[in-house]
Amino acid sequence: MEAALAKTLFTVGGQAVTTGGILTGVSMLSGIQAGRQQEAAYRQQAEGVKEQAHMEKLKAQEESNLRRERLLNALAAQNVRSGAGGVKGGTVEQMKLQSTEEFEKEQMGADVMSQAKQSGYSREISGLQSQGKQAYRKSLISTATQLASIG
Repeated sequence: MEAALAKTLFTVGGQAVTTGGILTGVSMLSGIQAGRQQEAAYRQQAEGVKEQAHMEKLKAQEESNLRRERLLNALAAQNVRSGAGGVKGGTVEQMKLQSTEEFEKEQMGADVMSQAKQSGYSREISGLQSQGKQAYRKSLISTATQLASIG
């Protein structure tokens, strides 16, 4: 519908230019073009936020990998200590369980934070896209109103 309205307004605006209403026609055409530029600017902002969200996701994955590596190092160190010091099996298992539980808690918290950030980015992207469409529609409505007042 927007495309059809824009095409009609361009056609009528172009006719206004050729029939003597040069300023009116140029004003109408530039109004539509300004709406398109605003929409493009919002779209570009949304793309920037998408890139930011992607980078944040990669950062969260890297941090998750580092937490996993710390867990593995802690478990390996516990194995070395238990082998060297003659620690009984029950104590070793408790230490491993505690390290694993700490890792899982930390990982769960990080996952929740990451999901919250991604949701925020999604809302921001959606809002920017919506604002772009609204800016373009507003320019079409303004041009249509201007055209209606002429004729």
